[in-house]
Amino acid sequence: MAWTNIAETGLSFTFTPNETEGALSMSDGVVIAASAGNDVSGALFDLAISGDAPVRLTFVSYETQDMDNGASWNPALFYLDGAMFARNEAAPYPDTTWTIPTGPQSAWVPNPIEFPDYLSDALIRYYPINQGEFYRTETFQILVEVDVEVPEPVTTSYNCTCDDTTNAKTLGELRASLMSRLGFGAQAANPPPGMTDLLNSFLIEAQELLYRRYDVLRTERLFSWPLVAGVRLYDLPDNAEVCTKKLDPRKVTWVGAVRDEVWYPLVCGIPPELYSHSDRTGYPQRYEIRQCIEVWPAPEETSGSLVIKGHFGLEAFAADADKVTIDDRAVFLLALSNAKAHYRQPDAQNYVQQLEVFIDNMVAGAHHTRRYVPGTNRRADMIYVAPKPLVPFPPN
Repeated sequence: MAWTNIAETGLSFTFTPNETEGALSMSDGVVIAASAGNDVSGALFDLAISGDAPVRLTFVSYETQDMDNGASWNPALFYLDGAMFARNEAAPYPDTTWTIPTGPQSAWVPNPIEFPDYLSDALIRYYPINQGEFYRTETFQILVEVDVEVPEPVTTSYNCTCDDTTNAKTLGELRASLMSRLGFGAQAANPPPGMTDLLNSFLIEAQELLYRRYDVLRTERLFSWPLVAGVRLYDLPDNAEVCTKKLDPRKVTWVGAVRDEVWYPLVCGIPPELYSHSDRTGYPQRYEIRQCIEVWPAPEETSGSLVIKGHFGLEAFAADADKVTIDDRAVFLLALSNAKAHYRQPDAQNYVQQLEVFIDNMVAGAHHTRRYVPGTNRRADMIYVAPKPLVPFPPN
């Protein structure tokens, strides 16, 4: 819930000025009295609101100018459905009656005035009262707001879900499966001394080796960093995406920048001689990844984002409840073949072959609809025409 200008909520309301003289109006959710006439009663208005929501009235500005010194005033009042709801407790109405001094008076208390929840067909009336015959002007602006739910801004996400539900097996589950396949299933609940650490090491090593060997598609994400004017260096962990995965700087597939909804690539490498122009700013054109990410030149304004497409690093995999980051079947097969070789079991090579076929099929599946047939040009067969850019890229 948030206080929102009534004109922006779509809520139905009716403003009825009842001034006797002067100009009283409502525009864009603001009640305006440019000069409410000679008589104070000229500021009277009704506000009828249809809907169930709290309402808040805020005096953005308020001023009275006396025209006849010595006149006495009653406090201005707000009514809600015929019953007095609030009254002004500040000058020029601190008491029941008040003698106007010379000069303008600007004040209102309470401010803002909040009406209760669940107003349904409510009628709010502003009613300043005078005592005696006199003249003066009253100018004010009152912002009318309603407490409504504000929808979250719609943002474009280029990533899928953060977690991969296909890799559901934990270190403890995989270790129990290894013990069963090695012939120690009866001792899974009470492994022989040293076996837990040994099998854990096979599983951890298997995942690390496979992670470097095959870029599993489900580990690839887009990472972004807001570009800040004059800032060249950005920390790897500070990416602005919702996903908490951390980019592995050794598995980057694309680097670029996005500005004014235009994506363009950055060139890898910043020759040291460019530092001779370290004060240069503009559209970033180059990047390097060392302890952090450096772009050159530094952005001339805080706008756009640095975007890197790459694979996130391995998650924690040391406690029994930790899950594998990549495909758990591949991790299990490699760990099993190494464990069987360690225990000199003759079928160790069988699982090496199964792993190779499994990885080959995963690689083949990663090509999707792409096919590479010698002597053919798929793009030519489809009469492919390269699209023209809609807007020019920044200069290289």
